Amino acid sequence: MPCQAVTEADVIIRLPKLKTQTLTDFNGVVKLLYGYLPGILKAEYHLHTARDTNLFADLLLDLHAAYPPAVSIMDAIEGMEGTGPSSGNPRKIGLILASKSCTALDYVAVTIAGFDPMSVATVRLARQRGIGPARLDDIRVFGEHVQKLVLEDFKKPPTADSISRVPPLLINATKRLIAVKPVIAASNCKRCGECSKACPPRAVTLTKGRGVI
Repeated sequence: MPCQAVTEADVIIRLPKLKTQTLTDFNGVVKLLYGYLPGILKAEYHLHTARDTNLFADLLLDLHAAYPPAVSIMDAIEGMEGTGPSSGNPRKIGLILASKSCTALDYVAVTIAGFDPMSVATVRLARQRGIGPARLDDIRVFGEHVQKLVLEDFKKPPTADSISRVPPLLINATKRLIAVKPVIAASNCKRCGECSKACPPRAVTLTKGRGVI
């Protein structure tokens, strides 16, 4: 359930920044809608979906379907490339992008950033749902022609170029094998149960006589 500010708002306006994202390759308008979810719920959904990029993208598009913004304005004056969304490098682009359509804006933005739009899960699945463009010609663009703005040397996330060519089933299986998993330090456990209360997916339980499992 989205936070109260979203459900009670008369109008929703999103202000994303053009930048990369290591999980979804691109941190556009649709990805920004994850901010609809409050606190611990955001962490819980991340744990259940973040290993599967397509599943996570579907969640984002569900949020979009439920509470679509009236307009989105993307700051691309200075974006971010490389290992985004927080460890990348600033990149001067000099653009402001705006649209009533989140999916059209994301399509244009990823094209400018030099991505194959269909390699970005949120863009690809939006097209499959029939709520996003299949090609640039499907979008009515005002201002500069998009092809003239494409950044040929824009640095993508380290995995974006190679992973886009790997079958999704193989990617997800690999992620499960190398995923970091918590290990309980039994000697430090006070059996207070606080970890059980704080664990978003309820994967930790306190059992009488056995401590935390």
